Amino acid sequence: MRAGRCGRAGIQISISRILTDGSEQFIRVADENTALMSGDAVQLLAGSAGGAAGRVVLRGFVNNPGARALGAAPTLGDLLGGVRDVKRDTYMPLALIVRRDAVTASRRFVPVNLVTALAGEPVPLRSEDVVYVFSRDDMDFLNRPSLRRVVLGQRNPLPMCQSLEQLELLVGNSSAARFNVVTRLAFLVERDGQTDVGGTRGRFGDRSGGQTLNERERTDERGLEPTRAATQRQARQPVSEDMQGAGGRREASRSRSMDDGSEGFQRDAGSSEGQDRWLIPDECPLVFEEEPDLLPVVIENAVAVGGAVRRPGAYPVAGSVSAEMLAAMAEGVLTTASDLTLDIARGVGGDVVQEKVAVDAAGAMALTMVAAGDDVRFNAAQPQFEAGAVMLSGEFNRPGLYSIRKGETLAELTARAGGLSEFAYPYGAIFTRRSVKQLQQEGLRRTTRELTQGLLSVAARSREGQGGGLLAGQSLIQDLSELEALGRVVVEADPRVLARRPDLDTILESGDSIVIPKRPNFVLALGDVSNPGALQFVAGKSSEAYLSEAGGTQSTADKKRVFIVLPDGTAQPLRGRGWARGYAGVVPPGSTIIVPKNIDPLFKLGVIRDVTGIVTGLLSSLATVAILATTR
Repeated sequence: MRAGRCGRAGIQISISRILTDGSEQFIRVADENTALMSGDAVQLLAGSAGGAAGRVVLRGFVNNPGARALGAAPTLGDLLGGVRDVKRDTYMPLALIVRRDAVTASRRFVPVNLVTALAGEPVPLRSEDVVYVFSRDDMDFLNRPSLRRVVLGQRNPLPMCQSLEQLELLVGNSSAARFNVVTRLAFLVERDGQTDVGGTRGRFGDRSGGQTLNERERTDERGLEPTRAATQRQARQPVSEDMQGAGGRREASRSRSMDDGSEGFQRDAGSSEGQDRWLIPDECPLVFEEEPDLLPVVIENAVAVGGAVRRPGAYPVAGSVSAEMLAAMAEGVLTTASDLTLDIARGVGGDVVQEKVAVDAAGAMALTMVAAGDDVRFNAAQPQFEAGAVMLSGEFNRPGLYSIRKGETLAELTARAGGLSEFAYPYGAIFTRRSVKQLQQEGLRRTTRELTQGLLSVAARSREGQGGGLLAGQSLIQDLSELEALGRVVVEADPRVLARRPDLDTILESGDSIVIPKRPNFVLALGDVSNPGALQFVAGKSSEAYLSEAGGTQSTADKKRVFIVLPDGTAQPLRGRGWARGYAGVVPPGSTIIVPKNIDPLFKLGVIRDVTGIVTGLLSSLATVAILATTR
């Protein structure tokens, strides 16, 4: 009688035999030829809890996940087929093989480059290997603000993502440099006492366009709309009740990942309503939720890619890959990039080695190899044109919108516009700039806040005699809050002067606006005068004469603070105080003489200097608006 084959999958056979002296002897069966005797008892001892032998499992971004016979797919190429057989938007530079170590029985993660594996370089598979293939959307998860915040040591903003929860624990227990490749290209700011990601709207590979964490951060791998994609993914991802809870989800997902692959995150919907209690959120890539241990490995194998590429960010690779492949993963080098060079920083033995490669010959990027942890920047020359146009209005021979090159000046653009007409008055040019407008507007808001605080402080201890001053202050604050800054900059716009003094020529920026008015024949008298308005310009006439023509100043005027706004936007007091001398020059056409009102009722507010400056600014703005009105 044969005992049968033993030793298979760790199974042992033991024989219990009664000897002639009545004692019991246990005999271990060595082979199948061991003979049995009458009265023997045969005992089968189960082997170790090893996995199923002779198979590999394919998972992730594939059309047909599941188990395969190792004999039918001995290599990765046999398992996946060719490049034509993989799905569109498959991430080729990195796939991961989860392998059972033959000595320790622990899991190992083996990075694999699918490009070389499918191009003929065989990657042998072993029994029980689980191969994970990723999509481009899966890898975009590395460049999301939510993941970067976790790497920076902040609390996980997406607690429903099991992969981020596990990454948060690793960040707290690991070296900070382990995962910093995903934050190298992020603009870091201090917010609420901790380091945060700032300025990431639409950058660094985030396909969400910089959406907030409460919005959808991910599009479907087939390009569907987020809501529709989430519905379809959730419909095909029923998860059983035993996956509820943070602890159970990881164990259940791990057990599924080592199962036969017939069911998983790609299976069809078919469970009952009660089984669909926990669904993987749309913000969390399914492959990382099924196997959270994959995410840290993917990050550790990433290369930081920046510069003149369409989608900068962190891109995982297996081994060494060419800069050309990295550029392809970043959706290519910008079409407008010129004088391209590669700036590569490599970590070697604790030091950083810088390398510059000039991309001036065909195949240079294909020959430049980079590896995980490197930093690659595609450096290109500055763009030749500004992002926006400049508006020329008024007495240009060819007014309109003009695109400008970097560093172009006002004199150069005026020449392109055919110069100025014979009616132009360049001394009265009105030059406005967006950045200056923002600064002026912020100054107005700051002054409004200061005045409001001062007025409230005075109102708290006001007496009856101060009522008029308080009302005047309230009216002034109301006017100030409604005032829109013009962003005017005083410039020299006369081409004849700029030809002699090129140092006065203004370098233009996108969004600039230049208005050249006609030569005016009037002088404005505004403020606390008897008859405010425009007066006929007469060469050589003094400012006092113009004020007399306006009926003189009123009794409430502040005669000590009368000033003149010249056509170029500068202002000068007409009467000096102390050692300062007042304006004694001629009054050019287009000037505005302003007589402010006496603000002594506001003196007790303790903000007299601010109030005086505000009134001056308001009236100066009125002068500019008046000049603009004459050019329309």
